[in-house]
Amino acid sequence: MKSIILVAFFTLISCTTKTVKLDPYCGDGSKNLEAEQCDGLDTGLASCESLGYYGGLLKCNTDCTFNELLCAANGRCGDGVLHDAEECDDDAFPEGETSCEDLGFTGGQLQCTEECLIDSRQCATCGDGIFDADGNEECDGNDFGETSCVTLGFWGGRLSCDTLCQINHSQCKNLQGVSAGYFFTCALTDTGEIYCMGANTLSGRLGIGSSEPVVTPTSTMVTDAVALSIGWDNGCYLNADGDAFCWGDNRYGQVGDNTETDRLSPAAVTHSGTGFASISSGYGFSCAVDLEGTGYCWGAALDGRLGNNVTGLATFSVPQAVETTNLQGTLTRIAAGKQHACALDVNGQAYCWGNNLGGKCGTGAAAANYTIPTPVSTTRVFTDICAGGNHSCTLDTLGAPWCWGDNSVGQLGNLATEGGVARDPVAVNGVNNVVFTSIACAQTFESTLAYPSHTCALDSSGHIWCWGSGALGQLGNGATPDYSVVPVQVTRPVGVTFTSVTAGRDHTCAGDDSGQVWCWGSNEQHQINDSTQAQFVEPVLIPSAL
Repeated sequence: MKSIILVAFFTLISCTTKTVKLDPYCGDGSKNLEAEQCDGLDTGLASCESLGYYGGLLKCNTDCTFNELLCAANGRCGDGVLHDAEECDDDAFPEGETSCEDLGFTGGQLQCTEECLIDSRQCATCGDGIFDADGNEECDGNDFGETSCVTLGFWGGRLSCDTLCQINHSQCKNLQGVSAGYFFTCALTDTGEIYCMGANTLSGRLGIGSSEPVVTPTSTMVTDAVALSIGWDNGCYLNADGDAFCWGDNRYGQVGDNTETDRLSPAAVTHSGTGFASISSGYGFSCAVDLEGTGYCWGAALDGRLGNNVTGLATFSVPQAVETTNLQGTLTRIAAGKQHACALDVNGQAYCWGNNLGGKCGTGAAAANYTIPTPVSTTRVFTDICAGGNHSCTLDTLGAPWCWGDNSVGQLGNLATEGGVARDPVAVNGVNNVVFTSIACAQTFESTLAYPSHTCALDSSGHIWCWGSGALGQLGNGATPDYSVVPVQVTRPVGVTFTSVTAGRDHTCAGDDSGQVWCWGSNEQHQINDSTQAQFVEPVLIPSAL
């Protein structure tokens, strides 16, 4: 019985405590701090001004919430209505001050802050030399922000800024040609300029006006080039009028300017005939075909490489017409190699002349040399031709590659003659279903027969295939075999379609359809870029130039 009485006592105490409340009723005229905004005339410390309005009388609704109707009549910042105490309100601005231009700026977006103050920080003044990305400016003076010709998709060049602070990219440039030589590379832009990089010589191999080596593309100051070819220690180009210019080593007259003085910069070739349509640089000599299909060569006549029926130690410092005795038609192009040259006529017949070591003239005979163009021993019709150090290659009308000469390192791509020579054209193996559109022979200039050499060809789908020497990565497929007799496909960067190919001594370069140039192989003399890497086994972009 005592236990029951105690429980009842504690229950009574608990119930009594819970019923204690302070101001529990809305409408009693006293504001409850926890449950009410106001009560009757009691608004606490609140007023229209404390709620952000510019004035008015704050009243209380019957449910003890604020009635702001009389406040609203006086307005507040953020209601979208311009009041006397405001500079602006949302999209409302004073008449005559609705834009950056109204305030004396040249562009941009006028803003209104949360405090209803005019914010002109996104306005810009074109011409103050300060690029304002938020002010409708693309640039200002020399300030382009992070934008450059390269970020706009060009190879290089300089941007300019017009009077409206808009970018002008007319001085940006892309590459439309590239030529790989003996430890150096030169590129031709779509604006007619030539840039070179890599090993230089006292004779001015790079054509940049000095004998200093450069690790990034450096201008030759040429502005009118349309075609380019570099060889051992010199280079040549043509302008739109067919005028030829050459530079570099001129000890044999291979510059063609009627002197034997080395040229650090391009010099005009002395020629009184019609303009030239194509040009090629070799080892101690240069060749070209004029607009009428006549072939010319100049420089050292040793081994008969000029094709003018002269040999021995004779040199010619102006173009000499190539002998036409064996020609069946006018010429379309000449390819100058190390000690020999090859050409095609309008009928697709191939001819070679000069040194025939290892059968690189392709006549089927073991003659030491030929002093005039001699037909290659085949009835096939060809569309492209190249002359390398000790071999030559062509493409027939079906796009199939054929090669002849030295095959000591697989540069002919022919398994049957691996390690030997072929004096007649032999088929390149392993690419029966591939259609090629151009071919390039490595320009190796060492005097021995068996020396690293490779060949590359561009197919109709924009891929490049290479074969021959590969120890320095010049095959471009990510591997470095001593050599490959069977063509391997060059690793093609994602989204890239190759459009041209050229082969130097130990490196290879290619142009793509977006105006960029890719190279791979030896970088020993920075002929690819300024990296400290000695070689690249896959294509890398050559750096841009201003």
